[in-house]
Amino acid sequence: MIPVIIILLIAASFAYYMQQRLKIRREQEHERRMERFENLMGLLKKQNSDKEDERSVARGDDDPDSYRNKN
Repeated sequence: MIPVIIILLIAASFAYYMQQRLKIRREQEHERRMERFENLMGLLKKQNSDKEDERSVARGDDDPDSYRNKN
């Protein structure tokens, strides 16, 4: 009877260890995904701001006199 209890305790300990390891792995994966998402959003914002800069130059918005000339 005692060897069965010991085996059950070892199995329960191993299952708990594996659950904790899986939990840590999931948290790390989530952090990596969030970092990738933030990096991609930063690149997207940079591309959008670059496009806006190109559009404003094409419209002449960078010229301080362009606003005065329109009014």
